[in-house]
Amino acid sequence: MRSVIGRYFAAQQFLTRLPCPAWTPWHPDELARSTAWFPLVGLVVGALAALAGLIFGGVADLPGPMVAVIVVAVPVVVTGFFHEDAWSDVCDAFGGMTPARRREIMRDSRVGSFGATGVALLVAAKVVGLMSLPWQMMVPVVIGAHILSRWSSLVMIGLSTYVDDPASLTKPYVGQVTWTRFALASAVPTVPVCAWIFGPVVTAGLLTGTVVIVALASRFFVTWLGGITGDCLGAVNQLVEVGVYLTATQPSVLAVIRHV
Repeated sequence: MRSVIGRYFAAQQFLTRLPCPAWTPWHPDELARSTAWFPLVGLVVGALAALAGLIFGGVADLPGPMVAVIVVAVPVVVTGFFHEDAWSDVCDAFGGMTPARRREIMRDSRVGSFGATGVALLVAAKVVGLMSLPWQMMVPVVIGAHILSRWSSLVMIGLSTYVDDPASLTKPYVGQVTWTRFALASAVPTVPVCAWIFGPVVTAGLLTGTVVIVALASRFFVTWLGGITGDCLGAVNQLVEVGVYLTATQPSVLAVIRHV
């Protein structure tokens, strides 16, 4: 049991800034096994954002746009801008003309004009998507979005070819998403929690849409970069999160969420 808990904390330590026990493993084998718990970390991050929505929307009764801004800001703080930084790096890489130059730009810690613009548009898309929902629906939707966005990382790790980069933070995860780990990640908590939030039909559509986004992105990155990197995982994570928010604003989906 301690090893299972340790693998969860290894995933939490990698994906967030939340405190973890001092005995949290950092061995490559344990990190590889921790991929099964990525969606559970997403559940925790989403739950913290949802709690903020509950407090500021339900208790403080702030306007919807302000609640949406807070709900978007909480995961940024919790993760230390981890995934948004990856999105920024990928956006900056559009300034490169060759795969080698793009990878070099992505390794640069500085943020360029493409990256800054990309993050601004990303945050705007999240806020606009969420502010279109009443706070009562914003709360469950943000939980589902963060679960599915972390689940997408397992799909991408499993399907994609990696750029050979010994300095990559994601090197321990390369080729380490087994069918057992994928099934565990899907069962705890991805499918049951999302089915409870969105209903089975919408959940099936969201899972399918996530796989399609990952497959298209993987093919693009192989051509554009020569393979995927950790930044690619983070960028697709953000695409999936925004996709869930935009899907939730559709009238037919809203009707399902109201009755779940």
